[in-house]
Amino acid sequence: RKANHRLSEEIAERRYADKVRAILYRISTFVNQNHDLSNVFDFMHGQLESVMEINNLLIIQIVDDAVSTESVYDLCEEKYIGQKHDIDSIICSHILRKRTPFLFKKAELVSMMSKTDIKFGQRIPESAIGVPLIVEEGLKGILVTQSFKAKKKYDQTDLELLEYVSEHIAIAIARVENERRLISAKEKAEESDRLKSSFLANLSHEIRTPMNAIVGFSELISGPDLDI
Repeated sequence: RKANHRLSEEIAERRYADKVRAILYRISTFVNQNHDLSNVFDFMHGQLESVMEINNLLIIQIVDDAVSTESVYDLCEEKYIGQKHDIDSIICSHILRKRTPFLFKKAELVSMMSKTDIKFGQRIPESAIGVPLIVEEGLKGILVTQSFKAKKKYDQTDLELLEYVSEHIAIAIARVENERRLISAKEKAEESDRLKSSFLANLSHEIRTPMNAIVGFSELISGPDLDI
């Protein structure tokens, strides 16, 4: 009986591992072929939901090591429209300081919130995961997932899965940032070229008028019928 139970566990683990590998492959392929972050995040969310509980999912972009005022992607089951995600803010601040993935249980979140001025008006998740999005030592953002179901609390396996996925998300964000920089540099170069052309045109106009006068007087002076 123990052998059969162990065999069933091994089969389940292998099936899960195969499913995770397939998900990571699909996410990697999709990220490489798509440059729209919204589409990438939607696809990633759909893939992750097939293997783990995700009630809330938040992706926040980091600008100069500071959390931006608006999230890049926000899926909120509770629909807190116009309200600040205080729990997410605590998790993001923690990840921003530590720059390492964390698995949070409800008791830990309650303890963290008790040390702030935050009121317990929001529903506190049973578990949450916060993962930094890092590319070449640069922090590009933070990924936060939350589960409100006690029977589907996150474990170390979920944390490891999000660590792998975070690499692809960070790459997608970094690529979009690089594309924006290239577009900005191109626009600046084009503007510089326009200014140079305008300057040369104005310079040519300003020089042409006195030069015409000089050429005209030169022709008069060199004329054979001129009586000096």
